[in-house]
Amino acid sequence: MTRRSALNKRYQNEQRSSEPTGSTRKSAASAKIKRATVSSKSKKKPQTRREKIMASARAGQKNSSSRKGAPVMPDSPEYKKWRRIWWIMILIAFVTLMPSVILNSMKSMQRPPWTTISLVLMVIAVTLVIATWVIDFRKIRPLMKKAQRQSASDKKK
Repeated sequence: MTRRSALNKRYQNEQRSSEPTGSTRKSAASAKIKRATVSSKSKKKPQTRREKIMASARAGQKNSSSRKGAPVMPDSPEYKKWRRIWWIMILIAFVTLMPSVILNSMKSMQRPPWTTISLVLMVIAVTLVIATWVIDFRKIRPLMKKAQRQSASDKKK
């Protein structure tokens, strides 16, 4: 904001009382059109805990069904089996990577037996991560695409 000049007539006290002064403009916000607001009192709010849970579940169903291209999660036992294997492999990769990083960061453990152990653990972790990618692309994604195609055909009928 700019600094006001003391020489401006509007800001000089002795001239303010004797001469008529101008007025400042109103802001643009006051010129905007007032819009009608929807009152929240008109909607009936759920009273009990059960009604609240049911209302949130209905809202979740509306949101999930309205999203275009939302992934459909299949409930088949084969999908659940491969997803469980995927999670187990990710966790094992994380568990084997942590000691490897710790062994590499400690200076006292950087002697020949510990460096090879660290290297072996890191290779195991990387192999497991690559295996999870393969499982995801070869097994899990085709099952998801199949479920999406099936749900799309059910919606058309």
